[in-house]
Amino acid sequence: TLSVNPTTRIASIVVDHVSSLEEVFEAVSCLIADIRFGDRLGVLIDLREMRYTPFAHEASKLASDIAGTKPLRGGPVGIIASRGAHRSLANMIAEFMCLPRGVARAFHGSGDSALNWLENQIHAKRGAAP
Repeated sequence: TLSVNPTTRIASIVVDHVSSLEEVFEAVSCLIADIRFGDRLGVLIDLREMRYTPFAHEASKLASDIAGTKPLRGGPVGIIASRGAHRSLANMIAEFMCLPRGVARAFHGSGDSALNWLENQIHAKRGAAP
């Protein structure tokens, strides 16, 4: 599921009902191809409802592919996960994204803390107080 909130400047992708690694990356590709993605939005990737659990080598490839996606490097990225393997995947994506001077963070549990963090990152980037 893809949504872009023009007010908060946060694009959200909820990864649910997927059955393969390719479907996860396809969902992210749909986000960055969306014309509303525009200029350096914050991105929230929600893995809490993801049914597919990648193997370690798949998780590493997915994290590397997502981190290497140029449009995602323009703004902050928050990744939410709730289950053990998905938490590891969220942490891995965040670590890979931070390598090329990116800003990313993994969150576990509620989406509220991730949204608050993204909003603060967007305001800080603009030089405004949240």
